[in-house]
Amino acid sequence: MRRPPIKLNELLKRFRAILPSERGQAMIFAAILMPTLALSTGVVVEGGQVYVQYRKLQAAADMAALIGAQKLPCATTDTTCISTAESQACTYAVNNGFAGCVAGGGSLTSADVPPVTCSPYDFIDYGNDNYGGSGNASCKSAASPPPYYDYVETRLTYSVTNIPIFNIPINLYAHAVAKHGTFSGGDFAIISLDPNTNLNIYGNATVITGGSAFANGGVSGNGKNDLACNGGWFAANGGVSGVSTDNNGSPIFAPTGCTGSNDTTPVTQSNLPQLADPWKGTVAPPTQSGSFPNCTECQSSGYWYDGSSWNQGGSIGGHGQGHTYELFPGIYSSLSLGNKDTAIFNPGVYTFTGGIDTNHGNMCIFGSPACSDSTGWCAQQSFSDGSTAGGQWYYACSPYGFWDSNLAAASGGRVPTTPPTFYNSSVQLNGIVFYLPPNAGGITTHGNGGKNGDVYLAAPNACPGTGTFTGGSPPAVSWPQGDASAQYTYSSSDYAYQAGYTQSPASDLIYPNSDFTLLGECNNGLQVWNGEQPQPKHLHFLFWVDPTGNDSTMNGASAQQMTGAVYMPGSVLSINGAGKGAGGPPWIHGQLIVKSASIGGNGYVDVDYRPCGPRYGSCGSGLGTQLIQ
Repeated sequence: MRRPPIKLNELLKRFRAILPSERGQAMIFAAILMPTLALSTGVVVEGGQVYVQYRKLQAAADMAALIGAQKLPCATTDTTCISTAESQACTYAVNNGFAGCVAGGGSLTSADVPPVTCSPYDFIDYGNDNYGGSGNASCKSAASPPPYYDYVETRLTYSVTNIPIFNIPINLYAHAVAKHGTFSGGDFAIISLDPNTNLNIYGNATVITGGSAFANGGVSGNGKNDLACNGGWFAANGGVSGVSTDNNGSPIFAPTGCTGSNDTTPVTQSNLPQLADPWKGTVAPPTQSGSFPNCTECQSSGYWYDGSSWNQGGSIGGHGQGHTYELFPGIYSSLSLGNKDTAIFNPGVYTFTGGIDTNHGNMCIFGSPACSDSTGWCAQQSFSDGSTAGGQWYYACSPYGFWDSNLAAASGGRVPTTPPTFYNSSVQLNGIVFYLPPNAGGITTHGNGGKNGDVYLAAPNACPGTGTFTGGSPPAVSWPQGDASAQYTYSSSDYAYQAGYTQSPASDLIYPNSDFTLLGECNNGLQVWNGEQPQPKHLHFLFWVDPTGNDSTMNGASAQQMTGAVYMPGSVLSINGAGKGAGGPPWIHGQLIVKSASIGGNGYVDVDYRPCGPRYGSCGSGLGTQLIQ
């Protein structure tokens, strides 16, 4: 008799019956694995915290090295420069929560110039190699030490003590080595672009720079008073000779000089790569073609008032000596002043198709305190960077001004009552730009203390004042920050008072920030016209001179002070006699950029601009500052 087939589920039951029981084994496995899982989780969590802290430490070391590198290069004997770079790196580290950094300490928590760590690269000398008995004997051998230190190292440590699972402290370590950036056009007060011509200083000429000078040719000083105060002299194709430097003092322009003493060995360097035109790529003011929506009057013949009647375009001058002209933006054939004439400019862009000849005349911007200096105080008072006297000068003699809406309203519709603005903003212009198109004939200035010739001009400045009103007699506005609140009050003898203004309409039109260092940049990106600057900067153009047919000459002694960029990339500039700031500030507070320049006779050239020195920061503020290790 056949047995009935066994069903599948019954078969499974029988199979399970012969197997041993597994009840409770899961709990045993869990009990065994739980500590391991907890330990693994703890390792992951705590390890992640340690890694995050390490990344913060390394990022701080990297940035501290980059900050310190902004102060390089330093001459190997320049202990002040070296200490500044080390201190700045440590300050950044401490401010970001990593205490204990010692400038020049050579320890595990320090910033050092040159680095303590040996260079791992055969082609890079950190400045600490083994130079036959000097340097670091542990590093590779090299023939001789470099003249400059180009590298800084930061080494930081941090103790992570809150590790509950391990109950042991973990010490983290990070280091970074950075090199200063490449030379940039933004580093130099004077730039001579022609590689085949020296920047030539001869006779009894004196050149004082607050900052540095660079020539794509060479630099030929006269061995007398050619001084870079807080800076140096640099050249590409030629050598550097007959110049001196003072990197211990601050510029003083009345009398011209520097508060420190001359360096035993001048800060000079030659055989450098050529420096490109820092403003290459800028677009000329669109006064004769293109669009200028923020200053439509800049594209038409300009209107000017001679005290009794209105005129349009043509040549300014021709009314005899001692005449006053007030100009509004536009196109003119030429500016040709007579002896003791005064040209007063309202903010905007001025095109002179036949050049500029000041011929012992005065020039200033409407409403600027310097424009009403009937006592000669601006030309006589001492001025030094950052001093009380400098602040007082800046309050009483600011070169910035504003739009004369009273005269504009009385022009019968010739001139708009509202002023031009910056191209990409509603912010009012507070300075001027002189534009010389191709073959205009260049610029000729004549100044003589007995025949006037005073010039106080300023380029537009979009950086508002950040300083405070400090009082005094005369009241002082902090220099270089300007003032954020004080307004200038005119006396009855001032031109602005006679034009109907007892007080300036806005403090930031007259006292904008004049700090042209990298730290002083307001970075608001404002331009006077579209394409004015490829990368908008604080410093705007005072003179934009086309490279063709505009060689220029500046002669005579007078109180001449110009703030902004004097941009003449194709012009040969000859300076004879004195083009100086007299008793006030430097002749140019900004940059002088020329094809080539020769300075002779008893000429004075005082140019004050940013870095290349311990006070503001050194060369290498341009692109290229980078981490090496």
